[in-house]
Amino acid sequence: MNELMNITESGVPESRLNDPKSVKEMVLQMIQADDTRSGVRSKVKGLVDGNAPYKNSDLTRTGQSFRTNVNFREAESFLNMGVSAFFDVFSEVPTYATVKIDHGDVNDSERYSRIITEEFDKMQKKDGNFDYLMQLSQHEMVLYGTGPLIFEDNFDWRCKPVKSADLLVPDGTKSNVADWPACAVRSNYQVHELYSFIRNQEAASKAGWDVSAARSAIMAAAPKPHGLGSRNTWEDAQQELRNNDLSFSSRCDTVEVAHVFYREFPTEEHPNGAISHCIVDMRGEVESFLFRKVNRFKSWSECVHCMYYDKGDGMHHSVKGMGVKMYSALELKNRLRCSLVDAAMARSQIMLQPESPNDLN
Repeated sequence: MNELMNITESGVPESRLNDPKSVKEMVLQMIQADDTRSGVRSKVKGLVDGNAPYKNSDLTRTGQSFRTNVNFREAESFLNMGVSAFFDVFSEVPTYATVKIDHGDVNDSERYSRIITEEFDKMQKKDGNFDYLMQLSQHEMVLYGTGPLIFEDNFDWRCKPVKSADLLVPDGTKSNVADWPACAVRSNYQVHELYSFIRNQEAASKAGWDVSAARSAIMAAAPKPHGLGSRNTWEDAQQELRNNDLSFSSRCDTVEVAHVFYREFPTEEHPNGAISHCIVDMRGEVESFLFRKVNRFKSWSECVHCMYYDKGDGMHHSVKGMGVKMYSALELKNRLRCSLVDAAMARSQIMLQPESPNDLN
């Protein structure tokens, strides 16, 4: 894959990723490297979802359509028990988080910490989406080994769960987020979601959005005009979006993007290296970043969390969840049970032995 920029004779680069085309190529290379692991995840998902152990088309083609072909859903049961156990540990604590402050008098700090902890816990429990989001993360963690969570906004305490398939890291990355050099998160935005980021153009530009590039992405996803007098301009698209025209959004393609987070070189302000954030459009030619903010986060803990099932052998791609670990055994168990059913059915049938050609006819 394309490497992050390093220190040269001319000095330390302002940022280690500056070319949007190179960033997109880096993401595509990580997607290609993930092909084999994607195949494993699809098999595990099929086992849990109830896919039969044999393809019905293969049985029919070989004249074995009479054979038992059933998924006994034992994998789904194990997954539910595993997720329930983790959720009980998560949800049965006194508070979801403990907030500590280290300013002012010691006695006041303890009292303020307790008050903020109580109020923050109330806010989390009142949020109708928090429970749902955490269960999605735990499902991905138990099934595949990682339950990624990201924070897209510096000022929003709410996290966003990410599919394990949508989190991409370079080969050789450690199973410790603090040591990551970079990662990419694939995402799909509907046009009204992307428009909400750039609706206030001045604020969007200050935040790091390239308003012109975002407009182009929205227009590329917009339905093509047809008929005489039809127009396909940003003016028309903006008017429909501003009017909250859901029919327009539903007729548009989604905008496929990749969030790329990467660590910068250490500086006096950021001794451990700050985390920069950029967004690239994964469709068509890339001329500029949709979004780019250098040194946006102080550390990985402010933007990406990978909830590992275990630490594997120390590498990210060595971590396996319960679904991956039980796949082979339970797939074999399904086939064995199907064979036992076939054998039982055969033994229970009345077998007639012909003694002459006339009997056979």
